[in-house]
Amino acid sequence: MPSGGVKRPGDTFSRTVIAPVSLLVAVMIVACIAAAVWVAQRQTADMQARERALAETALATRAAALEKTTNDYAHWDETYDRVAKQGDAEWFGENVVRPATDEYGAHLVAVVDGEGAVVLGSRDGAEISGPLAAILQGGFGVLAHRVGADGGVETASGLLLLDGAPALVALSRIRPYAEDRGAEPAEPRMLALVDLLGPAQLEALSKAYLLPGLRVAKAARHDASVRIPTADGKGAVAFAWRGSDPGAELLRSLLPIMLALLVAFAALTAYVLRQGKAAAIRLGESERRALLDPLTGLPNRLALFARVEGMIGSPRNDGFALAYLDLDGFKQVNDEHGHGLGDAVLKEAARRMSLALRDGDLLVRLGGDEFALLLPGLTDAGPLRQIAERVIAHVGEPIEIDGVTVRVGVTIGIAVSPADARDTLELVTIADAALYRAKRSAKGTVQFSLTA
Repeated sequence: MPSGGVKRPGDTFSRTVIAPVSLLVAVMIVACIAAAVWVAQRQTADMQARERALAETALATRAAALEKTTNDYAHWDETYDRVAKQGDAEWFGENVVRPATDEYGAHLVAVVDGEGAVVLGSRDGAEISGPLAAILQGGFGVLAHRVGADGGVETASGLLLLDGAPALVALSRIRPYAEDRGAEPAEPRMLALVDLLGPAQLEALSKAYLLPGLRVAKAARHDASVRIPTADGKGAVAFAWRGSDPGAELLRSLLPIMLALLVAFAALTAYVLRQGKAAAIRLGESERRALLDPLTGLPNRLALFARVEGMIGSPRNDGFALAYLDLDGFKQVNDEHGHGLGDAVLKEAARRMSLALRDGDLLVRLGGDEFALLLPGLTDAGPLRQIAERVIAHVGEPIEIDGVTVRVGVTIGIAVSPADARDTLELVTIADAALYRAKRSAKGTVQFSLTA
């Protein structure tokens, strides 16, 4: 029989079994690799989106703090009398420039007239004069117009350029706290505080918001960056950091093993599951740490904002109260006994506050000696006052640490939703204003919003 007419069993098996199975395995490998790449890219994109949101929040929070500080100094009877009306340079230097520079890190402090010209000013210890817009580019005139006599706001802030370097600038109209302060000055005065976003300031934000290597970049050319517009909207400053890339880590771990599917498909599947679980645990732990205060272990400002947003948007929201708290006398404890004991006092105060709350209430550390309480289901002044006074009583007891006995107090401002506001930032502003009024009237007390 001629050899050409014989069909070998191996050929048939190869054609009917080996080839289809090989093709199927190849398709599975390509599909798994493509799926892994897509998941990795999606994971990295999600993480980068969170980091961009964190970067924007970091700068917005710092600008809000600067705006609050500027408004506190500008909305002060002494500033109005001694600076706006008398132009007392010595008083301005001792009572505004020095504390704003030493305690709040301001690089430039100035009083300007309605045209934006410097009346009194200091930059890094040296006097300045002339138009402030010549030093601050990027829209100082826009801020001055918003805050000026014809403007609609009393305080405004924005991102400008201080000799080409990015800086947060807050501008506030100088005005009396009391209504009757005699004759008004010849022309309005405004107070400007400038926070230069130099390496030290960006490093602090980098650590606080888990954005390693946060820096000013020439342009936002990659995903681990964000562009913040200047006050006039005509320019922008790019900030970049070493972005997380969990997707790349995932691929480096999985691709070699996925390529080994031809040899050990079952082992690869188990490995992928273990790696996926480990990656999810690491990601979840990283997100959890980002929402906690490292000293007290309490939720932080980001966690509070997320919780308030969720409650405001919930159809089952029966109303709630937001309280802002400030420890009284804590700065003296820090100055006299050092930061180590001060940190211990903060932790003990946080523990005592938690003992005064109900199950389901949320205690938050905002930073420094500032805390917040979120009280679901409470909108009446009576029960709220009971809880607030219980917190004041708990915290006010003497604290003994390492043989040292100290005492701090707490002042509380309360806003309620939806009566006061249905917006998170507005509610926070109202609670903070209530706290400010309480501290001015009598420390160690509770003050409600004006509408409560």
